[in-house]
Amino acid sequence: MLALLSSLGIKDCIYGALILALLSFGVYERAHLINEGKADVERQLAASTAKLTAANNAALAKQAADDAAAITALETSYANALKASDANASALAVRLRNYLAGSGKAAVPGNTAAPGKPDAAPGVSDSVGRALQGVVAAAGHDGDKVAALQAYITAVCHE
Repeated sequence: MLALLSSLGIKDCIYGALILALLSFGVYERAHLINEGKADVERQLAASTAKLTAANNAALAKQAADDAAAITALETSYANALKASDANASALAVRLRNYLAGSGKAAVPGNTAAPGKPDAAPGVSDSVGRALQGVVAAAGHDGDKVAALQAYITAVCHE
């Protein structure tokens, strides 16, 4: 082996070293370019992810604000409707009590201190229906108005 090396001239050794250095530099540069490309792709993905996350968060915030406004509007509408219903129910109860007091019939059962809530347990819809039919029969000339009230109360109790 030493004999082979001794047959090589200095010029051949320099050329061999140059070729080896160029090959080493080529391998190094290839790996360096691959790593630079990966880093560039990672930067682009991070920027894209940040942009999409910001857009998504803005859309979610807008949707949450819209939902909050809609819920507030619904709650206000519900509160107003409940107040009107309670006032209407109180007025009807007073009219019915006055009518029954004037006709000598029995007093209407119910708790006037808690308007807007059914008197019967939630599962007793037949007794509510019978009570409403009795009210319709007792109302006489106001039967149409009381029948409409019966339909409304039946719809509310069965929701």
